[in-house]
Amino acid sequence: MPVPPKVQDPKVSSLFADHFREGPTYRTTRPTGSSSWLLMATASGVGEVVTPQGSAALQAGTAVLLPPEQAHDYGTHPSSSSWELYWAHFHPPTHWQPWLAWPRKHGLRLVEESPRIIETMLEVARLSSVGTYFAEALAMNALERSLILGMAQGTTEGTTPSMEDALIRRAIQVFSDRYAENLTMPEVAGLVGLSEAQFSRRFRAVTGDSPRRYLERVRMRRAEALLALTHRSIQSISSSVGFESPFYFSLRFRKNTGMSPTEFRLLRFREPLDKP
Repeated sequence: MPVPPKVQDPKVSSLFADHFREGPTYRTTRPTGSSSWLLMATASGVGEVVTPQGSAALQAGTAVLLPPEQAHDYGTHPSSSSWELYWAHFHPPTHWQPWLAWPRKHGLRLVEESPRIIETMLEVARLSSVGTYFAEALAMNALERSLILGMAQGTTEGTTPSMEDALIRRAIQVFSDRYAENLTMPEVAGLVGLSEAQFSRRFRAVTGDSPRRYLERVRMRRAEALLALTHRSIQSISSSVGFESPFYFSLRFRKNTGMSPTEFRLLRFREPLDKP
């Protein structure tokens, strides 16, 4: 069997979603995973997903949630001639973290018999294609509903949040409240009563991200909002989201979004803003 080609990690600002109908040879392989979360929901046919943590056939009505930086390989199942799926690469806002703790099955964050998730993911894909600011906001709203539905299904089956989840939610709240400060990971670990090594391991297990990477995402989402909705200078925004150097902020912003802060602002407004 030929080895499928590796597929590049898509550059995602907040959300990148679509609807695919694929034949029997469809395959996507990312040995180092994606920099964003990935939600896939099967509408018809059968797909399959393989990760180091587990694998599963994706029947119609099945949805799977893959965290960032998790190696994965997915495509049309060998037993099926087609696979129709709705998918979304996304960076979740801070308050979404509880909705990412989906039930575990076959080593994956996976729910079955979830037609309502298929319906909301259809809405995500449709709204994402519109390309306007408000359509993207509505698409994110529909995606949040998809995640909540998946989490709710796990809860009705007897899954309850663990103490580990509670500690990590406390850390997430610290990141949300104090992202503009010069936070260190040993400091945050101490605030939740863990060693730095324990904190890093548990945080990644619950969120799929390292603590440092998660904090940077919080800062970048805040920076995006300030760039899109205010006339503040790049230097001012850099300082307000926890970066001492505007140059380093710009480097990290490009790494996360694929464009400079100025390019992002022009894309949102379609015209230059006057300097404050």
